[in-house]
Formats: sequence, structure tokens, C-alpha cells
Amino acid sequence: MQSIKQQIKEKSIHGAYLIYGEEDFLKDFYTERITELCTEEGPKEFNYMKLGTDKLDNDAITEFIVSMPFMSDKKILVLKNSGVFSKANEATKKFWTEALDILPDYMVIVFCESTVDKRSALFKAISKNHTVEEFALSKEADLINWFARILAQHGKSMTKEDICFVIENVGRNMYLLKSEAEKLVSFTANKDSLISHDDVEACICKSLEGKVFDLIDNITAGNKSKVIDGIRDLKTLREQPVMIIALIFRQFSLLRKIKVFENEPVSVIAQKTKLRDFVVRKNLSQLKRFTMDDLDNAIFMCNETDENIKSGLCEQWLALEKLAILIMMRNDQYR
Repeated sequence: MQSIKQQIKEKSIHGAYLIYGEEDFLKDFYTERITELCTEEGPKEFNYMKLGTDKLDNDAITEFIVSMPFMSDKKILVLKNSGVFSKANEATKKFWTEALDILPDYMVIVFCESTVDKRSALFKAISKNHTVEEFALSKEADLINWFARILAQHGKSMTKEDICFVIENVGRNMYLLKSEAEKLVSFTANKDSLISHDDVEACICKSLEGKVFDLIDNITAGNKSKVIDGIRDLKTLREQPVMIIALIFRQFSLLRKIKVFENEPVSVIAQKTKLRDFVVRKNLSQLKRFTMDDLDNAIFMCNETDENIKSGLCEQWLALEKLAILIMMRNDQYR
């Protein structure tokens, strides 16, 4: 079966499509491209139907499928996160198995789903007779090239290191990365075509994970005032202390996982830990400041603080500040 990308290129859209996976940006992008091709002729309102997570009306769907397109060769039905391939009851599965089996030539159906059950008969049926494509989270190299292409469309460029810096701090959500690229273009509109690291630092909006990473950086560097300021900034942004503690716990757990293979090459660590290369590189510099005992103590203190907060034994933000200071004191620099 041809890939969706190839079918779009050749304008040979037909049958049903199951688009699923974690990468929402690409799923939405290809769903929209298929929709555009199917509705470029005739009035869209007669040839296009989109349904969400609400209870699906099988009668209305059947009526739409069997009615001929109006002034067009194609009609398209888009179902987003319908759960048909993951949590549907037997009656729903039977309906769609039969519908897909007798789909008219003019009818195109796109299922844009987050999760699917690959063991189900319905998944196997659509895989055999139609087009199925998974969009997992993009690899680092693909994100770097994609980000660079967005900049190039506006006559801008960045070093690979700075693009990696953006990805590390914003995260791998392609919607957020696209927004940051466009913001950088606007921010540097009257500057050189090469966007500087200073411009990146001044412009990007870091994710909560990125802010927590910076917080741990300041903890390990012993910058007590920056640690307290960072926590208070998070409070101003109305973040949840329990969530911040959970991210600190996750970060130290990640560091511990990498610590076991610390002296191995990045590619080997990535393979053994099943982490991406850029995640390993990002954490190695931080890792050098901790012993294994430091990491174990930090993980224990995160658990203890979380339990104390949930038991009502301490005020949340004070508990978070105390946790940060205790980890700082346990670090080698303060022993």
C-alpha cells in the first residue's frame, strides 16, 4: 500500500484512512491535506462531514456515505478520536466492518485517532484493504530539519546547536515548535538572517519541563537565590507544586537511569536506556554533578515531600522550597 504522502502527491486519494499515533501535528496535517483534495470541487458543506468524540449516529453516517457527492467526484467523512479502533462495542465494530467492506468509490473516510488496538479484527480489516499509517513522535534529526525549513521559508536560519536548544527547552510538540519558530522570525524581523543564541534565549517560551530542568541546574550549582526565585516564578505562573515535584522526581529518575552507563558513548547510552540522543546529551552535563547516592537521596526526598503534601503535613510551596534546599545541601558541593 502506498504511503499517505505518496497518495497526496499523486492526488490518488481513495478508500479509508486510519491515521494514528502520538504526533498530533502530522496527523492533523495529513488529515487536512486529504480533506482539501476531496473538497476542492463542489460546495464543501454538502461533501464533507466531521465527527468528534461524541456518540456516533450510525444512521446519519450511513445516509452521508450512501448519498452521492454534489458537483464533485469525492465526499469525505473525518472522525477524530472516535475510539472506533480502541474502545468500541461489538455493534459499532460490526457497523464499521460492514461499512468499510462496501465503501462506494466516491467515498473517503479518515479516522484520526490517538490510540488503536492492533489486535482487533477491525484494525486488521482496514489494514488489509485500506491505508493505515502511524505517526510516532518525530525523531530529533527530523525535527531539526523541519524546524530549519520553517525558518528558511522566511529567509532565516539558526545553528543546529540552537535548534537543539529550542527543542530541549520547548519540547517535541510540533505545534509548539512551529509557534516558537514563527515567533523567532517575527522577533528578528529587522536583524540578520542568522538568528543568534541571545535572540533564542530572549524569545522562546520554555515548557514546564524546561523550567524544572533549569531549576535543577541552579540547585546543583548552589544558586540558592535563583532556586528560590525560580520556584516563586512558577508560583506566579500558577503551576501546581505537586506537578513540579513529580517532574523533579522524573528528572532525577532519568539521571539515575543514565548514570549507570555514564562512561559509554551517547549512542550506546541512548540504545540501552531507550532514550533519544538529544535527551541523553542534554542530561549528561547535569549528571556530572551528582553521585549515585545523590540521585537516590533526591528521589527518596521527592517521594517523602509528595507524601507529606498529600497528607496535609506541610504547605505545598514551602515544602517545595525545602525540598530544593535539602537536595542542594546533599549535593557534593555542600558536604
